[in-house]
Amino acid sequence: MRRINFCESVVVESPQVPSVAYVIDRRSGIDVEHLPPFCAFPSANVEPARHGCIHFELVIDRSNILDYRAALQLRCGPIDADLHGQGRSAGAAYKTMTTNEITVIYIARGGDGGMESAKRFVSSYQSRRAGQAHTLKVITKGWHSESEIRSLHSLFETTQCEMLPLPDDGFDLGAYFRAATQVETTWLLCLNTHSVILADEWVGKLFDCVKMQGVGAAGATGSWESHFTTLSRMTRPRQAMGKLKRIADLCTYRYHFPRFPNAHIRTNAFMIRRSDLVAFAASTPFPSTKERAFVIESGKSGLTAFLRRKGLQVVVCGADGKAFSVNEWPASQTYFSGRQTNLLVSDNQTRRYQQADSRHRGGMQLAAWGQVDDSVL
Repeated sequence: MRRINFCESVVVESPQVPSVAYVIDRRSGIDVEHLPPFCAFPSANVEPARHGCIHFELVIDRSNILDYRAALQLRCGPIDADLHGQGRSAGAAYKTMTTNEITVIYIARGGDGGMESAKRFVSSYQSRRAGQAHTLKVITKGWHSESEIRSLHSLFETTQCEMLPLPDDGFDLGAYFRAATQVETTWLLCLNTHSVILADEWVGKLFDCVKMQGVGAAGATGSWESHFTTLSRMTRPRQAMGKLKRIADLCTYRYHFPRFPNAHIRTNAFMIRRSDLVAFAASTPFPSTKERAFVIESGKSGLTAFLRRKGLQVVVCGADGKAFSVNEWPASQTYFSGRQTNLLVSDNQTRRYQQADSRHRGGMQLAAWGQVDDSVL
């Protein structure tokens, strides 16, 4: 018996049949025979790779509309040829609309190779199936010439995204904070400038993880690093002024950051409820310095700590779709772990690890996990 996967929710719009919402778990494999009889036909004007989902027209036998919580939209992915060409009944085709709960926010920042980073992101976005309906909103900041802005808009034209110009301040988190107040979806998936998508179903996998009971955020990467502990391990400066500054920095970092292990979600790629991000942004000072941005990401008053105070945990989502709890992160093959073969979304730091020699790679592992995996050095 052939099995097919279904998307999460749609609404049937029809003059003959009252509007009805059908919902099914996206992970479920449903036998076609268990659903009310219908035939699916892909809409000719929709490209699956562009939208991350596939819109369908459906033929429904009205006499067999039962209380099934059955989806009427196929999940993104290859469509079996034998689903096509099944007969239509005259006057019985109804179009579906996807219930979109997710906004993907990508920061396209000028400077520091911003255009090349944007090109890498767009290439990965178009080549990887999202696995879940979403809206793509692109934050533009730090672009100083009209020609650059025109080139950027041209680059993103095929993604059918919405562009959101913002001031070039606040680092990544400040941009996320501002964007969160300008969208209305339940969920946000935030990606920084250097993000590159490495696996299909990337939105769907993060969505599955973040919707788990008791989870507040799901990230492509997480770390145990403490900025205070890392600073305290550094070689002591020889000059008196350097020593005084180090002492001052240590005192500041000790106040703001927990000691190692300091488990936190890295904010290069993560998914969270919009209401939680808005509430967190309202409770924390805007990130005006890099140090303040570090605190917001991994400090005692940071995002992970905020979610934990609400009784929520954070998880890392691998390319395999598994949700890794905090104690599993060092062996997850994601951030600075092994050969990072299970990364869902890469960034400049994970690529730096891949390109590092054995000595530097060991130092990165020590900072992130407090131990070195000799097998990959």
